[in-house]
Amino acid sequence: MIIDIDWAAAWRDEQKRRNNPDNAEHWNERAKSYAKVAGTSSYATTFIERAEIEPGETILDVGCGSGALALPLAQAGHEVYACDFSRGMLDALMEQAFRDGVAEHIHPMLVAWDDDWEHAGVPVCDVALASRSIATDDMQAALAKLDAHARRRVCITLTIGLSPRVDPTLLEAIGREQPRYPDCVFAFNILWGMGIRPELSYIDSSRASRFESFDGAIDKNVQIMNASPEEREMLVAYARHHLHEKRDTDGETWWEFDHQRVTPWAFLAWNKREM
Repeated sequence: MIIDIDWAAAWRDEQKRRNNPDNAEHWNERAKSYAKVAGTSSYATTFIERAEIEPGETILDVGCGSGALALPLAQAGHEVYACDFSRGMLDALMEQAFRDGVAEHIHPMLVAWDDDWEHAGVPVCDVALASRSIATDDMQAALAKLDAHARRRVCITLTIGLSPRVDPTLLEAIGREQPRYPDCVFAFNILWGMGIRPELSYIDSSRASRFESFDGAIDKNVQIMNASPEEREMLVAYARHHLHEKRDTDGETWWEFDHQRVTPWAFLAWNKREM
């Protein structure tokens, strides 16, 4: 029976089956490319709107990355405690914060989900956020930490289907049955077991993937999908018709698939004062 499922244990089991676990070195390498597109996206705008943050509130942004939420919130006058386990991401965030003139409002903290937050000095803030960033073997502990470090409200987003790293159109092109990793289902049920009744809505986020070459696009997606040699050939066949070289007015070139890629996210939030 579904009521008998230990969702925290089920999450831990799910992590054992997943490939390519997150690590700081991986995100350090990606920090510069993320910094190039730093700014308020439609996803970030929608997230901040639904977070219902009140004027003057302090913000804890866990897994802040290069500042998709931290930068616009600092620009709005909030004090933001920006946590990430990647030094490269924090450096990229602060470089942009200085350029934007909001560095005094952002307080970077090198800390991971599984660290001892009390020992690390993670503060209790009015609102705690975790945008597309919950990557841990212990989902229940992560949610409990967010809840304990928020005075008024907690807001998170998680996937409702495929990992955002995987392009579902390309999986279909190689004839692969599309796996489902419903992170939000685990989170919702774990929160329910903790006595928390979160609100739930959805945010669609468009993704554009650029590749340096045709072969680079193939190799990257083969790696992400762990494709077999036969599946690689099917991907190449698809790419011959749908992967095109692009050029901007400055002469810079890249390769891009012609299908639109949209990643849906589940937005879960709860108010502490309503518990």
